[in-house]
Amino acid sequence: MKSDNLIEDIKSRLNIEDVVSDYVELKKSGQNLKGICPFHTEKTPSFMVNPSKQIFHCFGCNTGGDMFTFVMQYENITFGEAAEQLGRRAGLDLDSYKGAGKKNRGLKEKIYAINSEAAALFSENLQGNNTAMQYLRKRGIEEATISTFGLGFSKSDKDRLYRHLRSKDYTDEDIKASGLVFFGDRGPLDFFRNRLMFTITDQQSRIIAFGGRVMQAESSLPKYINSSDSPVFKKGETCYGLSQAKNSITQKGYCIIVEGYFDVIMCHQHGIQNVIAPLGTALTSGHLARLKRFTNKILLVFDGDPAGVSATKRSLELLFAEAFISKILLLPKGDDPDTFLRAKGAASMRSAMAKAITPADFMLRTTKDRLAAVRETLKMLNACPDHLLRDETIRQLADRSKINESALRDELISSSKKSQHSARPGDVAASRRSTVMANTEEELLLNIALGIPDAAEQIIKKLDLSHIETPIIRSIFEKIKRITEGNESSLSEEQLMRECEPEEQVFVSRHSVKLQVDAQEVNNNIRDCLKKISLRRIDSAMREAEDQGDETAIMRLRTEKTRIIAGA
Repeated sequence: MKSDNLIEDIKSRLNIEDVVSDYVELKKSGQNLKGICPFHTEKTPSFMVNPSKQIFHCFGCNTGGDMFTFVMQYENITFGEAAEQLGRRAGLDLDSYKGAGKKNRGLKEKIYAINSEAAALFSENLQGNNTAMQYLRKRGIEEATISTFGLGFSKSDKDRLYRHLRSKDYTDEDIKASGLVFFGDRGPLDFFRNRLMFTITDQQSRIIAFGGRVMQAESSLPKYINSSDSPVFKKGETCYGLSQAKNSITQKGYCIIVEGYFDVIMCHQHGIQNVIAPLGTALTSGHLARLKRFTNKILLVFDGDPAGVSATKRSLELLFAEAFISKILLLPKGDDPDTFLRAKGAASMRSAMAKAITPADFMLRTTKDRLAAVRETLKMLNACPDHLLRDETIRQLADRSKINESALRDELISSSKKSQHSARPGDVAASRRSTVMANTEEELLLNIALGIPDAAEQIIKKLDLSHIETPIIRSIFEKIKRITEGNESSLSEEQLMRECEPEEQVFVSRHSVKLQVDAQEVNNNIRDCLKKISLRRIDSAMREAEDQGDETAIMRLRTEKTRIIAGA
């Protein structure tokens, strides 16, 4: 039995309806099975399982996928853990699969080891560098904190780390995979040079990456840089300080989100330990997926300046979409948790945290136009899959804004209908992972290709994928094209799901469960969608030609448009 057949072997022995039935009571509904969704609060069942296609989808919260996705989300575990759990259920001898992914696991282990060697070198460098140590002392960082967070220093030499790693018998290939050294025409070049170093760990406290900060205020270099994504590190999913904070988050029942490395470090040093900072430029659904293992309650602590207010609003949109309960603490302008704690201490910070405000309060306080604040808050609530959280927020909004609660509910229903008509099945909580502005014709074609697999090849032959405007739909069609090319059988949705990213899987499951067109009118629908996509492309090109004053192009495009409309 080949190790790379684990997934196929599990699916050959287990049916999704049997797996899901352990968690959800399912009842027959046409070709599907229906039940109350376990991922959000609902009274009317919107959770569907399609036994023939071995997928599930909830039309209430827009969660979907295969049996692996279901177990991962319900149990809040990784894919590997879900595979092990399902493999045991299927009665498979998991020891015979230990070779699966062996090469990839071996590379990951080498990167962990390389990162550990780098961290040790950076720590040694720090202890021997008076300037770096004085900088940390000036910022109030204690020796114990330096050790807890693995702070270090990278020297200015162009290849100091590279030479160190080579002395430890690591190959250039492994060092390159770690992302810590750049290999160019002029030889190896350390990625981090002359910077204060922050060690980034995963939940198991393994070192997965680094952050680096310049210490000279007048430097023309970027103040902060992070390791590039690698087999062990995804910036958009990593929370700095989570390994140090996870126990405190569980104990206290909520997580404090701040913006920077020093904010996290200073909070911990002052005994406030349920604190993390998302890596990257903004909070993402990937970060929240990590946090959801420990809590669904968040306290945002950002600077009170315009940038901090904007960052808070963006974060609230995502927190509502992912059904997190949140409060906000905006610090005085010019302060962040680091400077606030150093100036006023932990008692003042805890006092300020106790006065944190609700999202409704925040929106009304930070938006000059009261009605605009209300509408913006209702727009956020549209994406929230948790009905109880929506209800509580509407009550708060009515109380603070002095607008009748029933009027707010009417407006929420009205705006919800408008958003559903305006574009986007597949946009509840933004596919719960990102905002997807889907084009109606493109989405209908995808629905037909997935709902009637025999039609997929016909669509692919006639559709110019470069004309697809919605990135996620274009990506799915590209995968469908790869699968169907040279394949005499119809589209395999199992294979498609394996190749899709989680966000794409939600789209696939949604459109696979329910066909949105009359099966007798499929060919007419395909023809109409292709025509509208072509006309949209021509209209866009005509606007561009008109802007440039290109009369020749305008005439050619008008002729082409007339031909398409006439059906020539």
